[in-house]
Amino acid sequence: MPSETGKTTILFLAANPVDTGQLRLGNEVKGIRKAFERAKNRDNFSLHSRWAVTIDDLAHALQEFEDGPLILHFAGHGEDAAIYLEGNDGSKVRVEAAALRDFLALFPTIQCVVLNACYSEELAAALAAVVPCVVGMAVAVDNALASDFSVAFYDGVGKSTDYKRAFDLAVGRLQLKGGLDAVRPVFKPGKAAPPLQPPAAQGVAASPRLIVPPLTTVTGQQHGQFAEALAGAFNQQTLTEMVQVKLSQTLANVVGGATFGAVTFNLVDWAKRSGYLTELLQGALDTQPRNQKLRDFALSVGAKEA
Repeated sequence: MPSETGKTTILFLAANPVDTGQLRLGNEVKGIRKAFERAKNRDNFSLHSRWAVTIDDLAHALQEFEDGPLILHFAGHGEDAAIYLEGNDGSKVRVEAAALRDFLALFPTIQCVVLNACYSEELAAALAAVVPCVVGMAVAVDNALASDFSVAFYDGVGKSTDYKRAFDLAVGRLQLKGGLDAVRPVFKPGKAAPPLQPPAAQGVAASPRLIVPPLTTVTGQQHGQFAEALAGAFNQQTLTEMVQVKLSQTLANVVGGATFGAVTFNLVDWAKRSGYLTELLQGALDTQPRNQKLRDFALSVGAKEA
């Protein structure tokens, strides 16, 4: 799916090879998503995540989102100016600084790279040769505190501040918690770091957040309308992510279907039977707040502006 016009895409890439220490990366992306939900400028950003990332996955993802402003966030393991992605068997594959630098140079829309990985300061310095700004970690990081830093950083980004101030605010919050020495974030400026543009400058009108009332059931007609709205607002990947983050469910475990339309229809049916209708609609709205079909359906069942 290409980047949405007028939005900055945050591409969250996670890799936790089977032969490395296990990390709780799901909590990190969940916290980042909540940071943007809190932001008054949330409609200016689009968060996408990719898991168990291989070298091919990295290449495909960057090409998928290369048509608009991009923040590239890597969460996983690193050391000695390298990061570890996953091989086809799940084991670690080392990606060296020079190779990653040369590849990222092919994507001029990248505004910022965040390396939430141990000993990534040297790698950050290398990438700053081709990227406006890079955030790395100077030590072997505490996973929970590194996640706290990321959430604080995107709190600043979501307020449309510049990247350096977002970094400084996140460092300050980590210091207040007494966790700065366990992460030691570093900011490496490269080319002139672009400020994040406020909504007026981007020409994107913010959509008021809609709050869904408690829903216990829907009519047959509403069932079809809801499923159609979901099919128009998401694809298989983004719907899977939304259900995981918002409902703490695995889409493939709760529904199936021969087509994507069947999947969305079955998902609404499952939500109705399982008591998740409110959570499903609210989660869809919060993830795709400007989708008109979703908003129209939500208003038809009594949703109100926050």
